[in-house]
Amino acid sequence: MKRLIEQTPDIIIISAWERIEVVRNYAILYPEIYFILNDKPLTGLPNVISTVYGQHEGSFLVGALAGWMTKTKKVAFIGGVDTKVIHAFRIGFREGVHYADPKVEVAEAYVSRGRDFSGFQNPAEGHRLALEQYKNGVDIIYAAAGLSGNGVILAAQQEKKFVIGVDTNQDHLAKGFVLTSMVKRLDHAIFQEISNIIKGSVKAGVHFYGLKQGGISLTPMKHTKHLVPGQILQSIKETEAKIITGEIKVTNFLYER
Repeated sequence: MKRLIEQTPDIIIISAWERIEVVRNYAILYPEIYFILNDKPLTGLPNVISTVYGQHEGSFLVGALAGWMTKTKKVAFIGGVDTKVIHAFRIGFREGVHYADPKVEVAEAYVSRGRDFSGFQNPAEGHRLALEQYKNGVDIIYAAAGLSGNGVILAAQQEKKFVIGVDTNQDHLAKGFVLTSMVKRLDHAIFQEISNIIKGSVKAGVHFYGLKQGGISLTPMKHTKHLVPGQILQSIKETEAKIITGEIKVTNFLYER
């Protein structure tokens, strides 16, 4: 942060939510600089903008897709670490699955628990957990596990089952086996916030980016769309519209407990 400030920037973007106190301290010291903090709410400072994302909404959508696509009526969620933000993914996914089909079983597993954050960087364990789930009859896994998710994707390719990627477009990592990815559009959010600053219409505080705001999306399913029945694709569009209008309300574990 010191090295950046020495370059006299107008705006600093921080995509490291665990550094919230660093942002707070430097924002107080340098009120002439705008700080955009991704993925963590920070209020009370006139030069700090926080972006938070509707991962629960996107997870609901991929859950519904999994619920409609599963042939075994068994799907799974693999989280990197047993944390609040991962529970937002998990609960949204479970709600989406059961929206599509209440009879589908949803198994859950975590790469690590407690304060052990290695679960986001252990693809070998992600691979082992995924193989275990596939052997138990699961045919679609949603992985919200950082780098550990790469192990889940490899297992899906090996077992010729589906996996759902997360955060970025991971569809190309195992073409035809990554059903879709739930993408957090940090690019869109950051572009919007910088545009507001340049236009002089900046508003400090927490800004939410969900499906309605273009902060969350599914991928175009370039490698799998031909495997998805047209009626299911239409149902996904209708479900997304219902979430945007509020007809479907998805639990947000982070902010609604």
